[in-house]
Amino acid sequence: MARPVEYQALYDLLDDFGKGVVENAVSNIRIIRRIGGKSRRRNATGTLAKNLKFDRKLTGRSSYLYFYAGGEASTYGDFIEQGVNGTEKKWGSPYSYRGGKIPISPILKWINAKGIKPRNVDDENRMKRSQFTSPERESKRTGKEVTMEKLKLRMAARIAKSISKKGIEPIFYFRDAIETELDKRGDDFIAALDAAISIRVDTIFNTKKKFRT
Repeated sequence: MARPVEYQALYDLLDDFGKGVVENAVSNIRIIRRIGGKSRRRNATGTLAKNLKFDRKLTGRSSYLYFYAGGEASTYGDFIEQGVNGTEKKWGSPYSYRGGKIPISPILKWINAKGIKPRNVDDENRMKRSQFTSPERESKRTGKEVTMEKLKLRMAARIAKSISKKGIEPIFYFRDAIETELDKRGDDFIAALDAAISIRVDTIFNTKKKFRT
């Protein structure tokens, strides 16, 4: 469908702004940051960064620009943006773990993508600092056959338990990207934008959640 002539300049403005926000959001996801006291990158598989998108709709009095994670990332993108409160640690997020079991299949995928090696934390005789282990070493220690798959399942279960308690720290990749792009463009641009549209960030439960007007 052809764009209305009277909206052409605004469409071009929003397209340029939207592309800038998505580029900044991708950078925000890929940078190494301190999470839980450790230096980590929230881009293990690259799925989230590859699926960040924006769209705009101009319909008379209702005009808005919104940002969202599409594809596979649509099921968890907003959890990374706004975080998730744990049963013991709170992040001020609208989402919370309620004490139920966390699926470990995504954690196993993350473990494999990151190449994380299993650690021995099941041996009560070990010191508090866990050590790397192997199927052979664990089979010898326990007297039972232990496969790499079993070690990874144990590790995934421990990580899931920890996540349910500590939650997920938010990184606000879209919020900060929007602020960065607005700062780059100056007060005149912000005034023109505020007069014309609303900016929204999609969530998986409320696809039109208002972010800024």
